[in-house]
Amino acid sequence: MDIQPPKLIHYRANGSGKSVFPGAHKSQMPGPGFVFREHDSFIRSMDQKRIDIHATLRNPMGEIMVRKFNQKSATSIHVVADLSASIAINSVGNKLTFIRSLTRSLAFSARAYGDRFGFTGCNDQINLACSLPVSRDISGIGELLKNLQQDCLSGTGSSLAHAHVGLGLKPGIVFLVSDFLLPKTLLNQTLVSLSRHFVIPVVVGKRQHLPENMHRGLVSFKDSETGKSKTVFLRPSLIRKYKEKCDRFYTDLTGYFSRQQLRPLTVAGDFDADEISQYFYS
Repeated sequence: MDIQPPKLIHYRANGSGKSVFPGAHKSQMPGPGFVFREHDSFIRSMDQKRIDIHATLRNPMGEIMVRKFNQKSATSIHVVADLSASIAINSVGNKLTFIRSLTRSLAFSARAYGDRFGFTGCNDQINLACSLPVSRDISGIGELLKNLQQDCLSGTGSSLAHAHVGLGLKPGIVFLVSDFLLPKTLLNQTLVSLSRHFVIPVVVGKRQHLPENMHRGLVSFKDSETGKSKTVFLRPSLIRKYKEKCDRFYTDLTGYFSRQQLRPLTVAGDFDADEISQYFYS
């Protein structure tokens, strides 16, 4: 774990939250804020500091009117991470390193904003050793990052569809981090289960690549999740088709998220906190 504090990610919630706890995000909760909500009768509000003379003079019933405001509220930040075996596949940027860097930066950012933070690692089952309950206390982040190693990447990400159980009922911001090499039914189930939250699909490892010294000849490929092997005669035309299929996969994936009214954050290289922040303000 790095000694230097991470660079903060400047995130914001989509829409208005309903948390009763004060924080830094737009909220629907009435309170001592600065976002005008409505006028109300002084008899009901009994707040002489917010009497509105103009609204009082316009009131046909002659009631004294006061202004009511919404306070800013806290929210919850969740990282739901795909820790299946495909995350270990080579790409231009190491996918697990990205997940660790994103998690650390989000945890410290949540603390800076006064929000809660939680992490859920998903293999065939929820990986409890690679999970952190939602809390304002992030003292466990060091142990979590220590557990997020290559040996935790195994199996499939089938438990992604059950990650919502540990997120609570109140809406929060969910960073769904995966390479999204998932069955479409599993992806559908996962997004439906997270529908009460503001979901940000974080697509890691876009530039998957074959080893540079692999040009022609018999090559045996092994599916990292199913363990099945397949031998093919590799040739330039097949490599070209592989690259075209990869490009088509990410184009189709972007279209799928668009139909779900989600805007994915596609990461092709190493972690950059400014790139994550820009997502919220672009």
